[in-house]
Amino acid sequence: MIGRRMTAILVAAALSVAVAGAQCISGENVPVESRTRRLVNPNGRGIPNAEITVFDASRKVLYRTRSDRDGKFSIPRLKSNEYRWLNDKNFHIEIEASGYIRYSYILLPSGNSRKVKPLSLVPASSSLCNDMKIEVEDESAR
Repeated sequence: MIGRRMTAILVAAALSVAVAGAQCISGENVPVESRTRRLVNPNGRGIPNAEITVFDASRKVLYRTRSDRDGKFSIPRLKSNEYRWLNDKNFHIEIEASGYIRYSYILLPSGNSRKVKPLSLVPASSSLCNDMKIEVEDESAR
């Protein structure tokens, strides 16, 4: 009985992590103009080697890059005649870094600021999504 209950708890925990992982995305609500960002952890240290992906409105990948050793990255000026999307659409940016919650924001197509804007990523270990605990009771124990 203990083995059956332990298996049920482990399966439930694995499912909750999978579901939680899909829901754990942080981001910015207001579209930004800054094409150059610096990824930092809560202590202010740069996050190197994060994967940055730029999508158009239909989720087609337009550009990929990685943050440098100081956590900096820059998205080049993307032009509609190069990538064939409508001029009135924003770019969707997704950032994935090992040990951090995936981050998503919107970059305005007219965004041309080269000012380096810091962007603080949240460690996955501090996520409310990881705090979910599911207990499954074994029916035969009753």
